[in-house]
Amino acid sequence: MAATASVVVSGAQPGVSGKEVAPVLAYFAQRARSVHHVPFDEHLAEGAEVVRARMSRAAQDGFLGIAAALADGFGRRELRR
Repeated sequence: MAATASVVVSGAQPGVSGKEVAPVLAYFAQRARSVHHVPFDEHLAEGAEVVRARMSRAAQDGFLGIAAALADGFGRRELRR
């Protein structure tokens, strides 16, 4: 099941560098179908209604990548149970 999973690592606090996240991403990249990083976003941290236009470009791009990877798996025979 892990081989067909998509893993999302989401930034929970500001100031975490890509170097700090890289080992976690590498670990899951060996085990999952896709791995994505969404950096910390001030708007999402508010915990209120999400307005895409208020999200950072990096966060928007991260979520777009997640959506694309999930859609890519639709209908794949090896992902079916």
